[in-house]
Amino acid sequence: MTDPRALWDITYGMYTLCAYDQANMRHSGCIVNTLMQVTAIPELMVVSISKENHTHQLMNQTGRFVVSVLSEQTSPLVISALGFSSGAQRNKLEKVDVLQTPSGAVTPSDSICAWLEFEIIGQTDAGTHTIFTAKHTASQKLSEQIPMTYGYYHNVIRGKAPKNAPTYQAPASK
Repeated sequence: MTDPRALWDITYGMYTLCAYDQANMRHSGCIVNTLMQVTAIPELMVVSISKENHTHQLMNQTGRFVVSVLSEQTSPLVISALGFSSGAQRNKLEKVDVLQTPSGAVTPSDSICAWLEFEIIGQTDAGTHTIFTAKHTASQKLSEQIPMTYGYYHNVIRGKAPKNAPTYQAPASK
């Protein structure tokens, strides 16, 4: 017997991940919860992205991405704008306040704790997802706000995981 609800007890953070869309000449992104530091020297991270996400394509094209650490004060508008639609069909950052990093990357700015930029150095196929290994290249801490956890997102905000999320759970059949 397995109880998929137990998976939500594993602690995760909540982040935006943005990359440049060269074809549409704009930045796009998604919400991720599977970001983890794997080494200190060099500073390497891994992130899991659905192969169906438009952001996945952008990461493959540019080899770079920027992550924002969401705080508990982040507007639900940011999560909704980046988490429940495809950037291939619309400009997901159109109604979201953004900041530009010194390298020109763009990321949401609403109540974030920090931003971090990465260069992709490897990929691992994980079935429906790709696990990208990336080198930390730049960052800035912006606030002392409390980072949003996946538990906070589910239990306080009452947010749901979209179908492309690694932690998606199909509605229980009645």
